[in-house]
Amino acid sequence: MIQSILRASELMEVIKVPDKEFTISDLSREMELSPSTIHRILQTLCKIRYVIKDERAHTYKLGPALISLGLVSQHNLCLLDFSKPILNKLSIKTDEDAFLIIKSEYKGLLLQESQSSNPLKIVDKYGYERYLHCGAIRKTLLAYQSDDFIKYYLSQVLTKDDAYPKIAPQDLISDLELIRKTGISFSHGEYIKNAIGIGVPVFDFNNNIVASIGIVFSDLRLKSDDHLEKLKNIVKHYGKELSILIGVSPK
Repeated sequence: MIQSILRASELMEVIKVPDKEFTISDLSREMELSPSTIHRILQTLCKIRYVIKDERAHTYKLGPALISLGLVSQHNLCLLDFSKPILNKLSIKTDEDAFLIIKSEYKGLLLQESQSSNPLKIVDKYGYERYLHCGAIRKTLLAYQSDDFIKYYLSQVLTKDDAYPKIAPQDLISDLELIRKTGISFSHGEYIKNAIGIGVPVFDFNNNIVASIGIVFSDLRLKSDDHLEKLKNIVKHYGKELSILIGVSPK
């Protein structure tokens, strides 16, 4: 563990007392560190507005930059609470593993999953990040980003050596247009051989995409085209249900 990061986080834990400000001496005593060490940590935290200094009293308190972090964290926790029963129902209804993915810069991060009773699994680790064009569920997140974001992704991210799977920009554009048109994403063997993915968007009350949910399973279990359409409709239904839970007006 990086010591400087650990000390900075411990310092913020100390000063998160409401309506109280701390001097360097206070923090030095509390943390049993030298005043010079405390001063260096505070300088860095003040620079990024995690801590602010009262120049007249020479005291410190938590800064405004932490507010946005807290709001995002609160939102993700709310999303986790609402998504858990939805993923469970989706998994039971389809008898396939169900996943919740959120955007993390240019990658999609697995935030939550619900495993089915089916013994044959497509493994995707919790907290693991893959590029946004990797598979149906992540590609759904990419499809609903801004035009500027997608343009940058195509020119700067898709061309990276580790940007897997490899796909031509025009083909990816076509995929994203189809996802926005139909409201659903489908992939077959894009990054896992013989794996099928179905993904749909999850929107907030402002109709901004906040996550995507879906299922991933072996094509050995796909019985027919009708079976595939049934699975798509089920995933779409629960994506809409989760969107309504977090604020989208039902239509």
